[in-house]
Amino acid sequence: MKTVYILLIILILQNISLSHSLSNSETTPTNPLSFRITQCLGKEEERLHLPTSNKDFLSLNQQVISLFLNLPNITLKDEHFKMLCSNPIESNINGVTEKILEILFLHFENSFKWVTKEKMHKPVLESDINELLSKLPDLFNNYYLVVQKNAPTVDCLEKHIPDLSSFLIEIKYLSQEIPFQLIAQRQNHLKIILEAFKKRDQIYLECKKELTNQKNKKAPLDKI
Repeated sequence: MKTVYILLIILILQNISLSHSLSNSETTPTNPLSFRITQCLGKEEERLHLPTSNKDFLSLNQQVISLFLNLPNITLKDEHFKMLCSNPIESNINGVTEKILEILFLHFENSFKWVTKEKMHKPVLESDINELLSKLPDLFNNYYLVVQKNAPTVDCLEKHIPDLSSFLIEIKYLSQEIPFQLIAQRQNHLKIILEAFKKRDQIYLECKKELTNQKNKKAPLDKI
């Protein structure tokens, strides 16, 4: 019953987004490519609601769904989409949400293709891509918060991921003036950060060991 409910919500949101696009744009996204990303993310939403699933990425997945529903004129390039959604079992190892974020953060505007090839719509489509790119700082910060949520100490991630701290500072203070993709290219460490996020369980374990060692060192002093 919950599965039907989730898919119904996705369909309703798609219809709302389509109606909005028809009334505000010259582009009519009737191509089935328009909503293939949100359909894939809808299946991920269904998986995240399973009792055995980790719910940490649920709100982030909903944020990405909402973002693409409002931009039906663009879709992921075929090679990215196939890697992301063609094999649901493989995709679910790290989660579709996490994989789509990695694609957006590493490939930026090269992640997409336009649903229509008509040149008259080029300004509209470029506007859609720019709109999505403008959301990347918020998406990265929310991704960081999801990963940080289960860390055993506040500074765990910053201690074990090179340049994460400086990257977060740059996003906070420069993202209003400089596009996210330029900040990422200047840092040149974003790929390392993303790989570390995916291996967060190992980092958590290291931080737990460090925390235990700190407590053991303090214990003799407490007894004095």
